Amino acid sequence: MILKNLLTLGINEGNFLLFLIGNFVLLMFVAIVILLMVELWIIFKKAGRPGWHALIPIYSVWVMYEIAGMHGWFGWMVILSIVPIAGPLFTIIFSVILCGRLVKTFGKSPIFTIGLIFLSPIFYGILAFSKRSVYIGVDINQDCEIDENY
Repeated sequence: MILKNLLTLGINEGNFLLFLIGNFVLLMFVAIVILLMVELWIIFKKAGRPGWHALIPIYSVWVMYEIAGMHGWFGWMVILSIVPIAGPLFTIIFSVILCGRLVKTFGKSPIFTIGLIFLSPIFYGILAFSKRSVYIGVDINQDCEIDENY
């Protein structure tokens, strides 16, 4: 019935299939964004910050840098991403540094950083929901102990 109505509107089977695939991809994207927001909310709470800070776009990056033991103004590097060539390069470099420092503040091994970079929703979930992930914090110039079991 629905397909018959869409065909009368000029939508053929091929376009309908693309429509379904597009909506599926959109729903998956929205689901991953919501999952990441929940995970960041819990990570922020573990670090002693209000969870709602994870919902404010640029400020959440600022807070994330502070949680990782870096100066919050590094969060403004997100704005640099609009600069051609250099902007995305700086964003990638500082994001990798952020992941490495964030992993240290939760006492995880450096290998965990690779997972956090390439499989963010899964590894942020481990930081958020694992009882073994405890925020230990760091001083900017001080290393922290690393849990070799993870």
